[in-house]
Amino acid sequence: MPQHRSTSATPARHCWRAKEMHQAEAAGVRRSPRRQVPRGRTYQPAGRYWPFQIYETALFALVALALGALSMWWVRRRLV
Repeated sequence: MPQHRSTSATPARHCWRAKEMHQAEAAGVRRSPRRQVPRGRTYQPAGRYWPFQIYETALFALVALALGALSMWWVRRRLV
């Protein structure tokens, strides 16, 4: 399926955005950068990386052991 290309340097779907941003700059309105970290998001310090990895691994190992024990119990119960 062929793709439609715009003859201008800016793709057609972004023209309205560029025009809007240009008008805002001309009016003296400063817009924040589009790729900005949202205010509500927090990140953990790098020093907590390995402790979190250990906690997550332990959690998944416990869940795997519990599911393995449950499946063995279920199979033994069904065979008897």
